[in-house]
Amino acid sequence: MITIILYIKNLFMKLLNFLFGKTGIFITILAWFLITTGVWFLFRPERARRKLVGMGFGPVKWILLIVCIYLVTILLSLSEKLSGNLALVLVIVIIISAVRFYFILKKKLYNKLAAWFSKIPMKHLKILAIIQIAVGCIMLALKRRIWF
Repeated sequence: MITIILYIKNLFMKLLNFLFGKTGIFITILAWFLITTGVWFLFRPERARRKLVGMGFGPVKWILLIVCIYLVTILLSLSEKLSGNLALVLVIVIIISAVRFYFILKKKLYNKLAAWFSKIPMKHLKILAIIQIAVGCIMLALKRRIWF
């Protein structure tokens, strides 16, 4: 399942690169975006920290969702062996429990990731912002993508 999602993501990125990657306007917009967000992150390093947490949490959230769906399918396949109202009640309980489990665990994982990223010193966040500004300036100067 994860392989399929990664394949779709890579295919989508290749399509975007094919459509927009070589055009000058896209490169200019991307470069100016990197420069402005880099300046924003330089003056407000906490925003950079939150952005890093959000970027790091994205894959974790998808993996958690896939694990939750997998567990639900296993439990639902076990409930198929029952019949009548008991099976219906069990299906409803499994689905409600899975949704609650997902949201509770998602919140706990986000808090753990935020605590882990809170240990990054401000100096490193400012260096990251300066690197981002430099990449944007180099992209403007060379008129080509050098980032992703």
